[in-house]
Amino acid sequence: MTTALGVFGLCYLFVWCFVGLYLGIKHESHVEELESSAKKGSLTDYFGIWSAWKMHAGAHGHALLLALICIIVALIMPQIGLADMAKTILAVLLIVGTVLASVFHWFYFKPLLGLGSALFLIGILMTIVGFVKGL
Repeated sequence: MTTALGVFGLCYLFVWCFVGLYLGIKHESHVEELESSAKKGSLTDYFGIWSAWKMHAGAHGHALLLALICIIVALIMPQIGLADMAKTILAVLLIVGTVLASVFHWFYFKPLLGLGSALFLIGILMTIVGFVKGL
């Protein structure tokens, strides 16, 4: 499962790099929309446009970081002092948590965003405990 976690992390990192390219391409039109709503004096529209942009930029940043953490955990997996079944569960928690947290951050669907974050956090806690145990 170590290889699967590492490959997942690299592939997920690669996919979200393309999301970053999409955000970069859309940035100019986003700025124009903000300027237009500011000229109209519509604070509600301005905040809505700004908030949606920040949500997507935040999802992008978090997805890249979660993928990087998956890669790091895959690299230190041999030093984690857990049983093989626990390591498999750890990898599944990190993979599922990463996907749920990042995808549903993009769409801002709080229940699955929270579930993904919780699964990822449990995986990180298992990593810490296993790493300390393996020392």
